[in-house]
Amino acid sequence: MIIAPRTRFPQAFGKKQEEPVIEQVTGKTYEAVLREHILEPLGMKGTGYDHSEPLIPGWAAGYENGLDGMRNAPFLDMLLPHAAGALYSTVEDLYLWDRALYGT
Repeated sequence: MIIAPRTRFPQAFGKKQEEPVIEQVTGKTYEAVLREHILEPLGMKGTGYDHSEPLIPGWAAGYENGLDGMRNAPFLDMLLPHAAGALYSTVEDLYLWDRALYGT
């Protein structure tokens, strides 16, 4: 056990630490566990773990404001944030997620 029950821990302990624990316990990738236990049961077909390939139809590109005006945001490989932010989703799927959280 990494942290004893009812022990206070810093907020930083969370997403980045949960991924390797889930992978070690299940013997599956974090992505596979999410898909199998959350995304597929909820019917979230427009949500997934972000990879640079394949291309996703209807994908919106990110922008940022630079000194010379708006420009494309730099590429960020989703292998870096992992569980801390490597998912993409649609509004429709976020609605499904919200309904599941509130049991409606």
